[in-house]
Amino acid sequence: MRIIMTALCAGLLAGCLPKGEANIVVVDGEGVVLATPEIFTLDATLQANESTREAALADISSSLERITSELPRLDGLQRIEIDPSSATVEPVRDFTCAELAEYRQRDACPITGYVAKVELKATGAPAGVAGNALSLLTQFGAIEVELKGYSVVDYDAAKSEAASLAMKNARAKAERLAAAAGSKLGAPTRIQYGEGFDRSEEPPPAAFAPSEDEIVVTGSRITPAVNLVLTPQPFEVREQVTAAFALNGAGS
Repeated sequence: MRIIMTALCAGLLAGCLPKGEANIVVVDGEGVVLATPEIFTLDATLQANESTREAALADISSSLERITSELPRLDGLQRIEIDPSSATVEPVRDFTCAELAEYRQRDACPITGYVAKVELKATGAPAGVAGNALSLLTQFGAIEVELKGYSVVDYDAAKSEAASLAMKNARAKAERLAAAAGSKLGAPTRIQYGEGFDRSEEPPPAAFAPSEDEIVVTGSRITPAVNLVLTPQPFEVREQVTAAFALNGAGS
């Protein structure tokens, strides 16, 4: 009975196919490129605590000026872009008063000082000096520094190479299926990014296009008080496609 039902289903399926529609084979393909890190990105926080707003601003301005003038002199650094993206200045209120006061009444507590903060991003090359750049930022007063990751100068080229490999992988799979069906593989009829392939999981590449903020390093060099040697590892750049190919020949 099971054999009869299978044959019946196959017959019904064949009858439902539109006449004259070309047979196709649909496959997934994936391409992976190992990219050698060329660029590093650091996020840093500068902070100054002073008794007056003006003193806090002057302190943090001095720290920022030192970083923008001295960090580019790091030994081994070839190019750097420093972006102080945001800044805040806030009052510091009497701790005991703020602890005892209700939330809406804390603004009435006496001001005992001011805290100024600057968030900055440093993008530089080569990737191998990222550790010493991090060390130098802390030496120059950054209270927090995070290595956000590595990328390559031409990320689009790496993605294009991965996409090309993904298409080759898809075609190889389709050719095997076509041969198994006794058909010849035709041209692709549809290509799209792979089903269920979550591109949002990929870290965004570090942009390092030439700009007015980019500094090409020249002149005398400096080293941090504490050397921090990090070893960037090659990272994967992936693309995945879903492709449909026409089937030609007797088996189709």
